[in-house]
Amino acid sequence: MPSRLTPSALAVALGTTAAVPASADPTFGIGFSLSFGGGQPQVGAGVRVFSDDDEDEVAASVGLDYVFTSQSLRPTIGAAYLFDNGYVGADVGYNLSAGTFDVGGSAGFADTDDDDGPGLAGGGEGEGEGEGGVERPVASDEGVGAGPETIDPSPL
Repeated sequence: MPSRLTPSALAVALGTTAAVPASADPTFGIGFSLSFGGGQPQVGAGVRVFSDDDEDEVAASVGLDYVFTSQSLRPTIGAAYLFDNGYVGADVGYNLSAGTFDVGGSAGFADTDDDDGPGLAGGGEGEGEGEGGVERPVASDEGVGAGPETIDPSPL
């Protein structure tokens, strides 16, 4: 007798995946999907949660599609390339009404972040901007290491 993944087992699997700590800020996306399985391509619309919000990076994704042709829900897990306020991805899904697995692709809008972070080359806000210099703790009336002082590396 063939074994089928029950909806509760799928929910546990997706919940376990979502419980893994992310190394960056997650973000959300909304878009369209095209899945292949069950004899004919299936078109859907859905939402995705991405493990990271950095642009020009690949992130893990967990999502839920509404498939128009079969009028069913399709939970997904996959990966996506994030770019300026958008994504393209590939995933594996489970069609709840048909009870079958399929593979698919998706594309849509996502809230991405292009900030490189404070003080890094290429942008960002913070102490890395402005005139060049080296920051080191200095002695003062308040004691050693009371605060940073910027030293200008240019000759006198």
